[in-house]
Amino acid sequence: MDTILIILAAVTVLILIIVIAVLFKSKNKNNYRNDVHISGGVDIYTGQITSDNNYFKGMSNELRDTIVVGGVKQNSVHISLINMSSENQKTYEINLTDKIIIGRNKANGILTIDNDSMISHQHCALYLKNGNVYIEDLNSSNHTFLNDDIVLKPERCYDGDLIRVGQTNLMIQMIGG
Repeated sequence: MDTILIILAAVTVLILIIVIAVLFKSKNKNNYRNDVHISGGVDIYTGQITSDNNYFKGMSNELRDTIVVGGVKQNSVHISLINMSSENQKTYEINLTDKIIIGRNKANGILTIDNDSMISHQHCALYLKNGNVYIEDLNSSNHTFLNDDIVLKPERCYDGDLIRVGQTNLMIQMIGG
């Protein structure tokens, strides 16, 4: 009888060891999924869909159009340009997602500054790159200045910077991003 109890105890301990080993192995196993495939997506800086046949292949092997999103900060910055040269300090509110041109031209997509003949029709551009605001002169006749320095190449803008186009001074305020 004692022999049977010893064998029963040994089998119980062996079963416990096997169960613990299986649980431990499954807990430490890397759970990579090979049943999901994503191809292509959206360029987060330009918003353009890549041209490599975007699709999602899920567990049921169904192909579906997809845009991969997530884990990336939204690429826009809200800025105010305050016209320090005008009596009422006119403010231009801009939600900068890509690029905006500053000039005299009243065309669509151009921030028009009135009453300054020294500003070119398309004087300069503000654009967003990697979440930062940059200014670039567009070969204007009278140059673009950032904090009294001529803009010869794209320059990063910061909150409180002063942009001069023609005889107009615009103070930039970063509201968010």
